[in-house]
Amino acid sequence: MISNMLKEDPEIKCLTVSRQAENESYLETLQKTINESVHAAIKVETEKWKAELNALKEELKLREREIDALNRKLDRQQQYSRRHCILMFGIPEVERENTDLTVLDTLTKTMKVNLELNAIRRSHRTGRTDKDKPRPIIVKFASYGDKQKVLHNAKLLKGSQIFVSEDLTSVRLAILKEALARFKRGNVWSRGGMIFIKDNGNVFKVESMSDLCKISVTQSVC
Repeated sequence: MISNMLKEDPEIKCLTVSRQAENESYLETLQKTINESVHAAIKVETEKWKAELNALKEELKLREREIDALNRKLDRQQQYSRRHCILMFGIPEVERENTDLTVLDTLTKTMKVNLELNAIRRSHRTGRTDKDKPRPIIVKFASYGDKQKVLHNAKLLKGSQIFVSEDLTSVRLAILKEALARFKRGNVWSRGGMIFIKDNGNVFKVESMSDLCKISVTQSVC
């Protein structure tokens, strides 16, 4: 009965409502404070991880540039070791042939390049035997000048089944093939072991696939 009387007392009711409001306000303030603290802590951690991620990305880019530079250096060294070499395609293959003599015969009769036998340091067929077509001959000349004479007269092979090219590294050969697939054949060539591409009136020197992608993104998606 006393309890009921207290509940009915206006002052008690007012005090109770006031305390409930205070409690609710306190809880709201507490919740807000907690939320703000959590959000602030999350923001700090997020910014920290973002900074670390950006640092890792920059480190990765640096390592990629270093690897690219090392790969280019290695490829240049390998190409330099081939500076006296050419590949000759389409020369008929016979059993127990002397490729040095075969090459000299082709140079003299077809390409109008007269060289002595000692101008060829060594030569041999390369690749798997194919009964339907002759394997190419790789030729290493004693001098760079003799090699250039042969390449200069390669135009005389037009219309024949024989053609010659520089002996490129696997990296440069892949670049050459990709360039030929993207650009007109007459706008792609190699000289001195380097790939050149003419695009929109400009001539570009290409050493890597990334170089190729920079020339003209409209030609293909890299």
